[in-house]
Amino acid sequence: IVLMDTSLSMQWEKLERSYAAAAQLLQSLGPEDRFNLLLYNTHVESFKPAPVKAELAAVTAAMDWLRQSHLRGGTNLQNALQAGLDQIGMSDATQNSSLVLLTDGDATRGVIQTGKLADWYATEWKKIPVDRRPKTDAFAVGDDANLPLLRILSRNGGVMEQAYVACWPT
Repeated sequence: IVLMDTSLSMQWEKLERSYAAAAQLLQSLGPEDRFNLLLYNTHVESFKPAPVKAELAAVTAAMDWLRQSHLRGGTNLQNALQAGLDQIGMSDATQNSSLVLLTDGDATRGVIQTGKLADWYATEWKKIPVDRRPKTDAFAVGDDANLPLLRILSRNGGVMEQAYVACWPT
């Protein structure tokens, strides 16, 4: 399940890097894999109601859907994470599931404090049976990414990577 931040804080190069990462990730899936793409800002929108097979037509349609999306509003990371966990619950996979966050981690809506958000997520994640718990991978985008939060979230079975964004002097 790919959770892509489409809030206003992701404009310009952050969005380009996130888009490239999403494209590479989706194109690396095999036809036996299942996926869904969730875009979030103040609200969460999903490509499909539940994960679908990663066949070429579905991946192409997801990328087209992503291209037509717009940046808007703040960032409700808590809602996005809950929606991602809900998608895992809809999947028939019993292992090897992942939530992949493409974000700067700058929560501005819902629970916004790093410690509280991380504790909430860990509690929700642990409610999932051990054999169905997703890896939580975070792709921190930008030199202003909330690295402490994304590191803590990725401790739930995943990893964190950071993509810096070039800053040009004005």
